[in-house]
Amino acid sequence: MIRVDATANHRGWFRRATAVLGSAVLAGTLCAQTMGAAPAQAAPSPAAAYRLGGSVAFDGFNRTGNTLGRAFVGGPWATASPTGSLRLENGAATWSAFVMRGQTTHAWLPEVSASDTQLNASFRFGLISRAFYGMTHRTIVRRQANGDGYVTSAAVLSNGQVSLGLNRRSNRVVTPLASVPVAATLTTNKVLNVQTRVVGTSPVHVVARVWVEGTARPDWQIAHTDSSPAAVSSPGAVGINATLGSSGAARSFTLTDFRGRALLPPG
Repeated sequence: MIRVDATANHRGWFRRATAVLGSAVLAGTLCAQTMGAAPAQAAPSPAAAYRLGGSVAFDGFNRTGNTLGRAFVGGPWATASPTGSLRLENGAATWSAFVMRGQTTHAWLPEVSASDTQLNASFRFGLISRAFYGMTHRTIVRRQANGDGYVTSAAVLSNGQVSLGLNRRSNRVVTPLASVPVAATLTTNKVLNVQTRVVGTSPVHVVARVWVEGTARPDWQIAHTDSSPAAVSSPGAVGINATLGSSGAARSFTLTDFRGRALLPPG
């Protein structure tokens, strides 16, 4: 509270009041720097209130071979990846032999046709160092026959920092919708969980988040309302893909768990 001296003129009071307010602002700034500001969260989205329904896709990869075969729920996998690079063992699907910058591998469940959907994918990592990891891990919801859909990207940067992005691919045009520069931090031999929800048709609501196994699941880090004429409103498949970027060392790409659930409106 600023106390006003009845004998002071207005100019003197203004100088004292400004000094007190300036001190308060400085103290608040120092306090915030000392305590650390909480990371910003995405604004609430209607998608966050939807309830989980039945399973539309599931695979834990508890088999061996050089093809993905058939998911436990969701039918046979379709893939497009470097020849001979895929193997299934120890409860994981691993793609390797990424040798060219921009090389991408795809896997999806074409028999799935879902609209309001939550997709979870878990990716296992090896050594995390100060060098750029080089691989971007993506999930796709409402995947159309031509590859269109909503794509959530988790790129591993230096020191294990993970950036999170949301893109729309419509009529084969990729449009960035939202991003979080640092959404999580990986350490060596950990699993990264990527979760996305897509609901509605006009508009379409999309939320996404990423977190490291063994840490608390955060609130939704991305929330986007897509009112564009290019919004992907038709039901579609679910899947993943990975790309070797323009920097960093070539790495393998390991998927350990894949789960799709139908979403039901609130109430």
